[in-house]
Amino acid sequence: MAFLAQLDLSEISSAHKYDWLEDKGLLLFFYDVIEMPWGFDPKDRGKWSILFQPEPDTYISYPEDLGNEFRIRELYIQPELVQVLPNYDDPSIEDLGLSDEEIDAYIDLNEGDEEPSHQVGGFPSPVQGNYMELDSQLASNGIYVGNAEGYNSEEGKKLASGAKDWKLLFQFDSDDDLDIMWGDCGMLYFWVQEHKAKQNQFDNSWLILQCC
Repeated sequence: MAFLAQLDLSEISSAHKYDWLEDKGLLLFFYDVIEMPWGFDPKDRGKWSILFQPEPDTYISYPEDLGNEFRIRELYIQPELVQVLPNYDDPSIEDLGLSDEEIDAYIDLNEGDEEPSHQVGGFPSPVQGNYMELDSQLASNGIYVGNAEGYNSEEGKKLASGAKDWKLLFQFDSDDDLDIMWGDCGMLYFWVQEHKAKQNQFDNSWLILQCC
């Protein structure tokens, strides 16, 4: 797997304190950039990883024999607090029963800029619709979510209530400055269970790739 990103939790907490994340230590993100799994299949587990380091004190360089395809350009980003609204097709917005005119007005209100949308926490910026909490809940429990069958299964319906425990940990956008593109102008979304994150346990994290 390629090393994607490092989050300094002390810097994150200085911009905004999440009650489900530590305020110190590092989170390291890794991903299989060759296969680029989508996260729909439970068999995708093991093709990404999140490591928590409580007291990092050493800088490690890339191994000399590591291929260029596994190296992502290094770029420092200063975290800042921004307002993020749910996407128009988020379940919480769909439940409002807005008219077509109201939906159009909401889309205009929620339009972002053209800059890459790297993000920690908050509402995701979905490329193909936001049911990712449910996708993470089902796929991490062994249910394939690449079609409707998994959602409609009896096991899927039993597990669905657990979707509310999943939080967006890290959204990694395609980025020209990093010379990286996920599929066709897509994004990676790392999801974690809140009760696990509070214990610094990220082994059950789930990843979703969406692209155009």
